[in-house]
Amino acid sequence: DIKDPEKWKEEFKEGEITAMFSCLGTLRKHGKKNQLKVDRDLPIAGAKLAKYYKIPHVSLVSSIGADSKSCFFYTKTKGEAENGILESGVDRVSIFRPGLIIDRRNDKRCVECFTRYFCCCISSVSARKIGMAMRIDAEI
Repeated sequence: DIKDPEKWKEEFKEGEITAMFSCLGTLRKHGKKNQLKVDRDLPIAGAKLAKYYKIPHVSLVSSIGADSKSCFFYTKTKGEAENGILESGVDRVSIFRPGLIIDRRNDKRCVECFTRYFCCCISSVSARKIGMAMRIDAEI
């Protein structure tokens, strides 16, 4: 169960994993409580487990504009996740702050589709390219 960090321990084995990737996110329609858990609490819990199991590198997909002092819920939540991971004590943290993420395989988001086609001035990147960049960064 992805929402239960206690069950993640079965996947973490000291010395076998060199990097942890956190690419979690949810939709506003699932409620603020759920969004806080998925977008902030679970990535921080993962980083704490990474520290415990001596995984030296945590890589996070955050958001452009992430700031724990933001007055906007989404960017504030992402900023809090970044801070929590940075404070976890993991040796190395990489934070990716993409703009609009396009070409997700698991869901279609109406606002993102609208923005992609009608607001060409907003930077966008495919989920695949983010994943490739994270992999390359982890191999350095």
